[in-house]
Amino acid sequence: MKKNQILVLILLLMTGIANAQQKTYPTNLRWNNAKTDFGCKGDGITDDTDSLRRAATTYKDIYHTNILVYLPKGKYLISDSIKLLDGYFDGNVTFLGEDPDSTFIILKNNAPGFQDVNNPRPMIQTRAGNQAFGMYFQNLIIKTGTGNPGAVGLDYISSNYGTVENVKIISDDKNAYCGLQMERAWPGPGLIKNVAITGFQYGIRITQCEYSMTFENITLRNQTVLGMYVNCNALAIKNLTSYNKVKALQGQGGRITLINSKFNNGTAGTYAVSNNGGSIFARNITSTGYAGILVIDNVIVPGTSVSEYHSGPDYSQYTNTGKSLNLTISETPVYVNNNLNTWGKANDYGCLPTNPFYSVYDAGPGLQAAFNSGKKVIYFDKMGDNGSAYCIYNDIIIPASVEMIIGFHHAKFAFFNNSKLVVNAKGTIPLFIDGMAGTNILNNSKRTIIFKGNGLGDYTNTAKNSNGKVYIEDGQPAFKPKFPVNMWARHYNPENQPETDTMIFNNGGKYWILGLKTEGRATIANTINGGSTEILGGLIYPASSFSGTGNTAFKVNNSNFSATVLTRTSYVGNGWYANTVEEIQGAETKILATPPPNAFYTFDFYRSKQPLIAAKTAYSINKLSSAATITILPNPVKDKATITATEAINTITIADITGKILIRIIGNQSLIETIDLSKLAAGVYFVTCYNNKGEAFAKQKIVK
Repeated sequence: MKKNQILVLILLLMTGIANAQQKTYPTNLRWNNAKTDFGCKGDGITDDTDSLRRAATTYKDIYHTNILVYLPKGKYLISDSIKLLDGYFDGNVTFLGEDPDSTFIILKNNAPGFQDVNNPRPMIQTRAGNQAFGMYFQNLIIKTGTGNPGAVGLDYISSNYGTVENVKIISDDKNAYCGLQMERAWPGPGLIKNVAITGFQYGIRITQCEYSMTFENITLRNQTVLGMYVNCNALAIKNLTSYNKVKALQGQGGRITLINSKFNNGTAGTYAVSNNGGSIFARNITSTGYAGILVIDNVIVPGTSVSEYHSGPDYSQYTNTGKSLNLTISETPVYVNNNLNTWGKANDYGCLPTNPFYSVYDAGPGLQAAFNSGKKVIYFDKMGDNGSAYCIYNDIIIPASVEMIIGFHHAKFAFFNNSKLVVNAKGTIPLFIDGMAGTNILNNSKRTIIFKGNGLGDYTNTAKNSNGKVYIEDGQPAFKPKFPVNMWARHYNPENQPETDTMIFNNGGKYWILGLKTEGRATIANTINGGSTEILGGLIYPASSFSGTGNTAFKVNNSNFSATVLTRTSYVGNGWYANTVEEIQGAETKILATPPPNAFYTFDFYRSKQPLIAAKTAYSINKLSSAATITILPNPVKDKATITATEAINTITIADITGKILIRIIGNQSLIETIDLSKLAAGVYFVTCYNNKGEAFAKQKIVK
């Protein structure tokens, strides 16, 4: 291969261009091949319902309950629901399509049982409850056919780890009920990424309060009722793109973080996004065609774009910008290698799984032999019972030639004697660890490492030449490198229990986290030595009681920290951190105590240090658009006052002296409006009036 061809390949790997797709897999895996093992035809004519159902509910090994369903290219026609097993151990199911552009699961047109829109029926349904671990759907097209108005493409629940990735869900006649539904107990935490939903009355529906979901690169197109509906759940959303005449996103009690999103082709008189009775943080969102972009608690936020907006109360202990850190976002690199001659199976080199409860077998020598084979991809197959793992008792060196370690969501490591997989050489491309649970890494190099599919076990580094970037998607264990690194995470779910422990330790690095869910009593994040940690949305869920009353959720020591819309809940006595944030700047320490917990409540926004400025919306309340004036009488005021303006009033805001908006009122496009300040405490406030372009044209102080 010529040098310029190699360069192009590397760029494809690093940037994740959509055309670079994995379309070839080894045939010697212990998976349920829908065609060769279970008789599916995949011809678009034969009814494959029974065959596909058996493939999705049959264990390959009687004592190993992970199920991997492989669907070779084809059109799998079904006439009834494919429901996964729902016993206690029946999690960890993967549907893997061979080719994301030509692997279809299609509902028969006018299928019986899919006609009642008031009783929607799913094509595919995962188990529910909080034991639905590891539900993976990858590289598929799901089509609901025509004449099925009660059809749901995918009814999805996953617990702690699991993703829907590289999936298209299509209603051929646009009339099916919902593309992606999450309305049973309890969706999340999980990751929905690179998903396009076309047609349907609803693109996405999610209506359970727990346990939080993360969305990235979602496209909604041609919905007839609503693009996305959320009731109560905590969502972290990045890159939501909608092409809809109807509203793109509607929340009812939703706790939403929404960034870098575009809402196109809207209808005049309709607003792109609304949320009532919940919280929203929005940053870098735009709309076209709609009357406006945001309506929060029936109050319009003027304009068709938002640079940054917070609906809920903001918290800080030092002067600051009033805005999130807005750290640089790096996209997770993508690995593609369709040359199976460069793939090697670890089992063929003597790397075998055992259950350490019953016997001791060191899989390390075999693993080292596999790594030293020159193969670029090392994959794992045979497992054994549910307690089996590839047991490692001594450090193993990963050479630069190894580019991916993959376990297909049914294999895992177990490390003993504090052993790890050691990276000493940078290599020409990053190291990818995908679907191989419990991988412990010691990075002595500058090599970038990507953990996907619950691949993270433990990561640490050494001081010299060990600042390689880290990406985490769909990860569980703690992240505590000793020395500075830059880390980006999507759907991150650490659950450290010891109160003396820390889940996320940032020693001078930059950490960007989209969708954080925690379960445990350890300090959630500790940022020191000038580090920066930005957390965008999630759920804090201590599942057991604290032993004392002095625990702190977040610690900031002469560093930068911001967090948005972190929902907090607990069902146990003394089940919440006594302090939300302990922040040290210079020699001064300040502690933000936690308010008394309710069943559900939200920590809407926190920002560390730097000067506080007035506005927290996309528009400035200090920059006036014209020479128009207002008169407010009476002033001082006891309850109500009348505003007389020289320009028609569209919106009125009342802010405190810090610039925090306390009241927002929609005017009647008239020159005279009334404001009610009866619920405000005595003090000084600022009244700002906006015209129908969202421009502030007059501002005046009022005393109560």
